[in-house]
Amino acid sequence: MELMSAVLERGNLMRAYERVLRNKGAPGIDGMMVGDLKAHLKAHWSGIREQLREGRYTPLAVRKVEITQARWGKAHVGDTHGAGSTHPASPASGSESCV
Repeated sequence: MELMSAVLERGNLMRAYERVLRNKGAPGIDGMMVGDLKAHLKAHWSGIREQLREGRYTPLAVRKVEITQARWGKAHVGDTHGAGSTHPASPASGSESCV
């Protein structure tokens, strides 16, 4: 099985979606809340899947966020969102920057 087929396998996608819900992830650069993800996927999934299969998918910019961890101190992490080119990005605000 090719890698993209494995990624797009329904069981794999459902496990990933359930993990996102369970973790209550923060909005990405486009501002989409976890609660809005299901409706967005229902409306746009066929186009996103086609873009992924054909190698045309373009992910959004990454929002850089600084976090503090007791063990390692401050670190910059990238916060991405899987909406890709089917959902327009909102500009980052505050101290966040796009990379």
